[in-house]
Amino acid sequence: MDKLFFFITMAVFSINCLAHNLTTDQEALVAFKTRIISDPNHILANKWLTNTSICNWIGVSCSRKWQRVTTLDFSNFGFSGTIAPHLGNLTFLSYLNISSNYFTGIIPLELSHLRCLKEINMGSNNFIGVVPSWLGTIPELLHIHLDNNSFSGSIPTSLLHNNSKLQTLQLAYNFLNGNIPQEIRNLSALEYLYLRFNMLTGSIPFGIFNMSSLRELDLDDNSLSGWLPNIFVMVFRN
Repeated sequence: MDKLFFFITMAVFSINCLAHNLTTDQEALVAFKTRIISDPNHILANKWLTNTSICNWIGVSCSRKWQRVTTLDFSNFGFSGTIAPHLGNLTFLSYLNISSNYFTGIIPLELSHLRCLKEINMGSNNFIGVVPSWLGTIPELLHIHLDNNSFSGSIPTSLLHNNSKLQTLQLAYNFLNGNIPQEIRNLSALEYLYLRFNMLTGSIPFGIFNMSSLRELDLDDNSLSGWLPNIFVMVFRN
């Protein structure tokens, strides 16, 4: 009898937790919606209905097992507004794409709570401020796309220390200045590095040329000095 009571109690507890967590996800998305000041395609009004599961909302995908939000893809939706910090409560989120919209402001620190995040794409918006250093603390992060914004300041060295799985770092077309940190060599899995059209200065870190996984490198339209080893040029031409 005691065992039966235990299993029933645990089952009720699990159901309550799942319901609570799904409610948390819904609250995060509703908070996101309140920060949108322009939705020219009426996506939120017509496709985000409160009487339907958030897993059926356009741009939202959930895991089959837990029914938690794992993907947000709002690319090219024409949204204007700022990013609600409540998105940081989507603890199962692995893919976040809000590229090619008109978002402004800074990227909230609360997004650093997204410990399952594998890809973040905020390219082609109007974000300002510095490149978030906390991106270097997300253990599973593979792809960072922050190009075509108005980020300024230097490339944070903390972004380069522990991202051993990072494959893409896309920071082109911003207003970044200072040197390319020597710590760039720590990104042992990096395949794509795009830093063109910034205001970077100083010499190109030689450690870049020893990154065996690197497939594409774009440093054009900066004020960098130095040279590319011949073998490095030959590899990229091929």
